[in-house]
This record gives sequence, C-alpha cells and structure tokens, in this order.
Amino acid sequence: MEKNIIYKIVQASGVKKGELILIHFWGEDKDKHIANDFCQVVVELGASPILLQ
Repeated sequence: MEKNIIYKIVQASGVKKGELILIHFWGEDKDKHIANDFCQVVVELGASPILLQ
C-alpha cells in the first residue's frame, strides 16, 4: 500500500495530536510493514500508536 494512501486514510479518520490510537493488524508477519507505515503516520500527526497483531 502506498504511503500517501495510508496518510490520507489516517488523516481522514480524524486522528488528533495527543490521542492514543490502536492499530489492530490482521495479517502475516511478511506484511507487517503496512502496519508499521500506519504507526509512522500516526506519529507524524502527533498521536501515539499501539500496534496489536
């Protein structure tokens, strides 16, 4: 998944600075980079991600 698409998805979900965001990833370890990209965007928007796989 392209990073600019991930950014648009996270931004459209209404993530705000200071929030705690749960990222629940249902996938294989080989695809975990997608979940990590979501986490990175959440951090860029000033929130704190928690990744659950």
